[in-house]
Amino acid sequence: MKLMIHTYNVAQCRGFIALVAVLMLALGTFAFSISTIVSATLYSDMVYAREMRIQKKLDQESCQATFALMKIKDYFLIGESNCEYH
Repeated sequence: MKLMIHTYNVAQCRGFIALVAVLMLALGTFAFSISTIVSATLYSDMVYAREMRIQKKLDQESCQATFALMKIKDYFLIGESNCEYH
């Protein structure tokens, strides 16, 4: 009888250890997945911000070139530049 009880307790301990091992493995995988997703999100935000800085610079240069062109156009078509472009 004691042998059966001892065998039953050992089987329960092994089952508990297996359950804990599977849970730890699952939680570790979940934590790794979350950290990977967060890293990917931060990287994509960084790339997007860089693209927006580049686009802003290109827009600014285009705007300045358009203002200069309009000032020159006014000068040659009207004979004077009646607008102050900076």
